[in-house]
Amino acid sequence: MEVKTFILNKTENLDKLSCHSHNPEILKLISELKTKGILLNDLSNKITYGSGKWELKTTDYVPEGYPNAVKLLQISNIDENGEIINTNRDKFIPEELHKKWKVSQVKKEDLIIAITGTLGRIALFKEEYEANLNQALGIIRLKEEYEEKKIIPEFIHFYLNSNFAYKQFMMFGGYRAGQSGLSLDEIGSVYVILPEEDKQKEILDIINKLKKEVEEEQKLYQSYLHKLNSVLDEYTNLDLSNISKTWITPSEKIFDRIDCYFNSQQLEKIQEIINNLDKNKFDIVKSKKLDVISVMDKTERESNKTHIFKYVDIGNTEKYLGWILGFEEDILFNLPSRAKMIGKENDLLIPRPIGSTQGIIKIPSDFDGELFTTGNIQIRPRNKDEAILLWVMLKSDIMQKQFFYLQSGCSQPEISPNNFRKYVLFPFPKGKIREEIIKKSSERYKEAIKHRENIINLKKEIKEVFERELKNYIF
Repeated sequence: MEVKTFILNKTENLDKLSCHSHNPEILKLISELKTKGILLNDLSNKITYGSGKWELKTTDYVPEGYPNAVKLLQISNIDENGEIINTNRDKFIPEELHKKWKVSQVKKEDLIIAITGTLGRIALFKEEYEANLNQALGIIRLKEEYEEKKIIPEFIHFYLNSNFAYKQFMMFGGYRAGQSGLSLDEIGSVYVILPEEDKQKEILDIINKLKKEVEEEQKLYQSYLHKLNSVLDEYTNLDLSNISKTWITPSEKIFDRIDCYFNSQQLEKIQEIINNLDKNKFDIVKSKKLDVISVMDKTERESNKTHIFKYVDIGNTEKYLGWILGFEEDILFNLPSRAKMIGKENDLLIPRPIGSTQGIIKIPSDFDGELFTTGNIQIRPRNKDEAILLWVMLKSDIMQKQFFYLQSGCSQPEISPNNFRKYVLFPFPKGKIREEIIKKSSERYKEAIKHRENIINLKKEIKEVFERELKNYIF
């Protein structure tokens, strides 16, 4: 990671703890933008906050299937590329609240901006459904034109996701009372470069060609992910169609917990099907025979206090490929209490929360010996081949269905390490089938990574093209 340093000659009137606000490079850029740019305020009909001004309460939320429910957009609904996405943590409010909070209703072609926490994350709302915003988001509603110059929302979206705007957001959004944030005045104070309409369209045409390449790569990526997830199922040929999500529990059964899934008979049915697999092709292994790693004890934690770790929580892993997206560096005793597990290359991490947006991780070499959260169940394979085999097994339908019926808890259902050890069955393939699955999985994994990297590089190219085209208007 590149580190830049500079010396402040004037330290009076420092109103925020943000190095970006005083970085000479950023100040020089903004000086150039001031002479050639237009204030975002002047391009907008309005810039406003979301529904946090009305102190949204947990009792205001309704289920997705509630009559006329309206989606309440959150920062998690904007991905790192400025696209609107769905998550399994989406929130909904009743129609009457949506109508009451007119100020934060989203319209098509509105720009939605993160104003706290993840500063500068911006999406262009192109969806067909109605939506409202929570307190962490704001709306930028653009004018149709400025001084007879057409304003194309998609162009402004790319600009506000470029470094030209991001550096301004970071300069404005310094830490105040420990929380980074943007005010409406600061958002409106961002300088925007607005070429003539023809040039805006020319730049967007170049970008749209690259976006089509991204779409093709995403299709290939998804196809290899599906092949990875289903490789074990291709060989077991299990019929799980009769495994429903409804059941009748015998009245004589004594509950040791309230959890409805845990008390169903569906897990018994699934495991009966697994136990009936051809024993010449599969070894049925109980998870307690696997090397499930325990948390570090107090003595080990004390001995590691002076170490610096890359800390990985389930919140910074990609869902489908289990890719580690980022990390925070800190010393062990300053990390959250759940960060007590050291991983090794090829360890498998299963997120304990059921239906987590994150995926099953196979630890890569550059995270060998780093720190992981106890929000995962950690398995240590004997070798690289077994790691690949276990990874694709855990993603298969037959394993995922077992996890579903082992969830316990109410506010955040999850599978406990004890339940994992006690109940989960692994249909380990034997002999030739095992070799075939490992070979296929390794090939498909490499292809999935290749297409994922192509997507990342193309998206990076899109940003570089946009910024390169605009540089002539700034410098």
